Amino acid sequence: EEDGTEDVESGDEDPEAEAGSDEDAEEARTPFSAAFVRGGAETRKFHADALARTRGWESWSPDDPVRCLIKSSIDHSDGALRRSREAEQAS
Repeated sequence: EEDGTEDVESGDEDPEAEAGSDEDAEEARTPFSAAFVRGGAETRKFHADALARTRGWESWSPDDPVRCLIKSSIDHSDGALRRSREAEQAS
């Protein structure tokens, strides 16, 4: 493609990349780390900014309607994910 992207046709999927594979399960159990691992100065700044926003997320109350929608959506997704993981662990 001229823009550097590549179209993937429906028959070109990787047959070994199945949802729910053992690799997916192992990745889900990998502990999360907030440590900066690699990248340049811009990436390091982005990482620091993301961590700062994470620390203040609960108390953030945006006034902008679009930002309110984004925060609400992320909060609801996070809650659904937590409930799903709790149900999975309980079974």
